[in-house]
Amino acid sequence: MKAESPENPAEAVTPEEAIERRALARAQEEAREARRASLRFWTKTVCGLAAAAVVVLGAGRAADAVMHLPVFDFSTLEVEGDVARVPVERVKQAVEPVIRGNFFTEDLDEVRRAAETVPWVKRAVVRRVWPDGLRIAVETYSAFAVYEDGRLVDPDGVLFSANPDERDNPSDPLPNFYGPAGQTAQIARYYREHEHRGEGCRSGGGLPEGRRADGRTARLHRPAL
Repeated sequence: MKAESPENPAEAVTPEEAIERRALARAQEEAREARRASLRFWTKTVCGLAAAAVVVLGAGRAADAVMHLPVFDFSTLEVEGDVARVPVERVKQAVEPVIRGNFFTEDLDEVRRAAETVPWVKRAVVRRVWPDGLRIAVETYSAFAVYEDGRLVDPDGVLFSANPDERDNPSDPLPNFYGPAGQTAQIARYYREHEHRGEGCRSGGGLPEGRRADGRTARLHRPAL
């Protein structure tokens, strides 16, 4: 969901800015109306084709024929969430090779699994958009530390692979975590509890110890079968 801040009623607006805002509002409304008109057109078209197919082929075969019409092949991809770290083109590269079906037949779980391989993506939710679109909402990881093998650690101690320079504040140093990968949750918890000491974390035979370190729409193409 996109969060919008209310406008300041006391803000001074020049006549030029007012004209630009009205023009932008008109353009946005025209785009929404164009989308609604497109949906109405395809809905009527599909209903007409379905009715004709029933007459010619019978109900069973007609339903199958309509479900496999080219109009239902996915052609657009929308990404919702942190598109700065998870740009639509990166998601497209991950999911496009696994798309084998269409609006009715695609395995959305397979698309979700592919989307969750994209760096920074913690969780993805995939939905169909009538009649030929996919919408993927992504939840992203937060970088809390750097593990000894270069992977990042989130605040819960979960390891993930991503470019630390893509963080919101890449110049801020991250602590280095050392120790068995299975203990990163314990190390993260210990670090949070003792962060005021300015210590990093190393997991050994006893308590962790250590040191700090410096440290929306794309076109889809169906793959060849």
